[in-house]
Amino acid sequence: GNDIRGLPESFFENCRNLREIHLKNNKISSIEANVYKGLSRLTELYLTNNKIEFITDLSFLPSLGCLDLSNNELSSLPHDLFASSSGLFRLLLDKNNFVEFPEVIENLSNLIDLTIADNKIRTLSGALKNTKLQTLSFKNNEIEFISPMFFEMITSLSLSLIHI
Repeated sequence: GNDIRGLPESFFENCRNLREIHLKNNKISSIEANVYKGLSRLTELYLTNNKIEFITDLSFLPSLGCLDLSNNELSSLPHDLFASSSGLFRLLLDKNNFVEFPEVIENLSNLIDLTIADNKIRTLSGALKNTKLQTLSFKNNEIEFISPMFFEMITSLSLSLIHI
């Protein structure tokens, strides 16, 4: 890694053909709205092992398929975070500070792989509306209650691995 603490607005604006960005093992604490402006072809974004406390907007990333935010300091995700990322199929949120399951995830209809292990989640309420999930990991949380509706929409045929 490096010692990157943040990126200026429109940092990648002239890199329109980028498909992957790896900013692992840095000291980034936040992701500003316009940092990824112009990256309409970006499919993979790896921000593992930083100090990210909040992320505001991914609207400039309509082709995003894989987002790795594991090992950061996130405790919540904005409700409109994935508004333009309907193709997101892999989301990694392990080792953060979540105490509640982020509701914004419930509507990611193309999600295949979701890991949110090693957090402090106590309750799984609401309902996952995704029938494509194949891998789901909640291991090493503090889960005390799972709503009967939480897994209602997920068929047993689609889910091949679950860790709670």
